[in-house]
Amino acid sequence: MNTINRSAVVVIPAQPFLDWLHEADPTSAHLTLNDLRDEPTIYLLPEYDTAEEAHQLLQGLCKKIFEEQLKGWFRVPTAWPTDRTF
Repeated sequence: MNTINRSAVVVIPAQPFLDWLHEADPTSAHLTLNDLRDEPTIYLLPEYDTAEEAHQLLQGLCKKIFEEQLKGWFRVPTAWPTDRTF
């Protein structure tokens, strides 16, 4: 069996995400934080050697990951939060 040395980041929504979703999409009012956390998204990361490299990598990927999460719940980009920084 071959081994792949990779790391992953697990994205688990927090309360501000649920608050935004309820505001952006009134049909989501029945959803709870546990509903959103039921199936978290996992992203494989490129290899890195140090914690600093990992931090820089996540900073570079943060916006794209955030937008993928938003798109998964509500596909109207104009309704997405404007601050999507690390």
